[in-house]
Amino acid sequence: MFTPRVTIIFATIARPACARRFILSVRRRYPDIAIVVADQDERNESTEAFYQQMSVKAVYTGDVGVAAARNRAVEAVETEFVWLCDDDFILISGTDLSVPLEIFDSEATVRVVGGIVFNVSDYHKLNRSRVHDWQRYFYLDQTRRCFHAVGVERTFYEATRLNDILYIDSDVVLNWAVFRRDVFDAGQRWDERFICNGEHEDFYLSLKVNHKARVVYAPQFFCLHHSPFDPDYGSRRSANEGWAEFGKKWGVDQYWDSMPLARRFDDWEHGGSTRNLISRIRTQLPATPRTALISRVDDDGTIDLSDLRDELESLAPGFAGARAVRAVVNKDSVATAWMDGGELGLPRSVFRAVAKAWKRPWKRVYLRILLRVVGIKIRDDG
Repeated sequence: MFTPRVTIIFATIARPACARRFILSVRRRYPDIAIVVADQDERNESTEAFYQQMSVKAVYTGDVGVAAARNRAVEAVETEFVWLCDDDFILISGTDLSVPLEIFDSEATVRVVGGIVFNVSDYHKLNRSRVHDWQRYFYLDQTRRCFHAVGVERTFYEATRLNDILYIDSDVVLNWAVFRRDVFDAGQRWDERFICNGEHEDFYLSLKVNHKARVVYAPQFFCLHHSPFDPDYGSRRSANEGWAEFGKKWGVDQYWDSMPLARRFDDWEHGGSTRNLISRIRTQLPATPRTALISRVDDDGTIDLSDLRDELESLAPGFAGARAVRAVVNKDSVATAWMDGGELGLPRSVFRAVAKAWKRPWKRVYLRILLRVVGIKIRDDG
């Protein structure tokens, strides 16, 4: 069994329902894997009891920022590999940890294996889910004070085949990635000056410049990503101080993301494509259970995940009720109430933000009654 080799880490703040849903999805897929959460919220009995019930090691950090929180989580890891996730991820039945581990066991030079996530903006539109991947080659031009991030899909990339697994070298992948523990033993950390934004590019640029670490992208390693509607959390994520810190640290003024299609010098023909990378490489994958989901991605990067509806509904007690809400009021933001259904309830700030869509007071009362009927409570924030 490979799970004793791996510890999942993730940071969380102000989203207890997300953290619970993620942990439940992990335990359903990998019951025995070690989990470490860096929780930036204040302790509360309900959350602590849940962590204990789910055999999760909690590290309470205070509101220190995502970089510092992840570092505290890494320090609590004792296994050979560190599996980095976010609290709004969902492991599904096709999530396969053996993909990165087989790459590690075959390629001693690989330090990081990242994958893809399927973005789900609305659980009532699973047929229009979308692939999200972010693999780039990083280049630092301090003479012209520019940082370049070149999309792998725009280049003459070379894919490596390992049995039914395909992977491509990159300089950066998503926060959905597995690391060899020795990456951190060698001193690599998230720079704690970054509270929000900029920490991801900084981490991987440092990994390339200072450690010459090999990073690869494996599209058969995947999960779901769904962020619930939350105005307060959204305001946290929109802070831009981290980008200013990135420019100051690396001596750059501009961030160039991607570029025109590459050319070869020998024939001067264009290579690469602006199309989603998955839609290009799916035809190179053999027909096996590990490739079945990827093969369903359309040319525009969308995928129909309607067959996962029952699997997802079982993770959240308010999902069925939220479906009824949306069927009546036709508001996508209300439909996200399923995330905080049942025990936790819908945060009052979210209810107020949704209620602003109706200018007539009687409609707000109607919404409150409807939520009560379908079993979604309104709770105080915090």
